[in-house]
Amino acid sequence: MANIKEHIKSSIKLAKECVEETTKIEKDYKNLAFKVVLEYLLNSGTKYRDIDIKYDKSEDNENEINIKGIKTYASFLRRLNAKSHTDKILSMAYYLLKIKNKPIFTKSDIESEYKYSLIPKSKNMAVEFNSLLKRGFIMNNDERVDGKKSFSITIDGIEYVEENLIKQ
Repeated sequence: MANIKEHIKSSIKLAKECVEETTKIEKDYKNLAFKVVLEYLLNSGTKYRDIDIKYDKSEDNENEINIKGIKTYASFLRRLNAKSHTDKILSMAYYLLKIKNKPIFTKSDIESEYKYSLIPKSKNMAVEFNSLLKRGFIMNNDERVDGKKSFSITIDGIEYVEENLIKQ
């Protein structure tokens, strides 16, 4: 337990130092940078990467999952069988809905999850989104978010993630 606390303390200290050295960015961006750097430091060590993550099937419903403690998409992705970019994008939509309580998302939100998870993004997001739209796993929304087209995961998309992507 002491090793875990020391790892967290040293990660926080290192993240602060990294961000403080970049004096040319505004305070709001420093806060965001701190979160990203700290998340990377905490998740980069193989020994401590799954701290505070609980991921169990519910006894009542085998497709219902307990996502308490999962804070990053990278943590969530380790629990999935998502290999293709289409599956990753759909699982990101699921993550945004179930974990971040964000039922509406944009392509920028998906790109941010790729970035924060340190996963190479799809070279052609339009193809991936069109595939998910055609399969009925996501749908277009009428409302725009910051002037951008927005989407929502559908019931079929949720069921696909829970039945096919979550590791048994």
